[in-house]
Amino acid sequence: WQAEKYIPFPIEQAVVDYQILTSGHSQDQTQMDIFLIAIPRDLIDRYLEMMEKCGLSLEFLEVAPFSVAKACVSAYLENPDEILPVLDIGDSFTSLTVVRAGELQFVRSFEYAGRHFTRCLADNLGIPLEQTESLKRKTVLNSSLEARDDESSRVLQGIEPVLHGLAEQIQRSFAFCG
Repeated sequence: WQAEKYIPFPIEQAVVDYQILTSGHSQDQTQMDIFLIAIPRDLIDRYLEMMEKCGLSLEFLEVAPFSVAKACVSAYLENPDEILPVLDIGDSFTSLTVVRAGELQFVRSFEYAGRHFTRCLADNLGIPLEQTESLKRKTVLNSSLEARDDESSRVLQGIEPVLHGLAEQIQRSFAFCG
């Protein structure tokens, strides 16, 4: 099977599952579209260990993009044929989830995330991380792209390398999923 081509870490270090989306769409009926998910085994082990320490047993595990997609589909899809991209920028990674016609089509995670923006900004402005985090939140969350003061402009310039990296990953993802 071809999973190794699409997983960004060694498959031996992953827990892999899949769901068949369509089968037999080729003339010889030998190809199928699947939704493939791979999670690093060490991440699952950490969750299991945390649950055990709390005296709980884990019955199933759902990755965040699935939950986000379910919530967004019911809240935002008005046209059943609509394509809905959902970008979830977290502290350590960013997830792009693409829902097409109400069905989850694609999920990809990138290492461009909140802490990367903060570190890039600290390096470019030459200020401590603690000060950078509050400056980033205050400026980026409270400014529009049209009306910017000098501080907002400096902050947006300071995070520009990470923004470009994230934008490139998003474009590559859309090119991949069609």
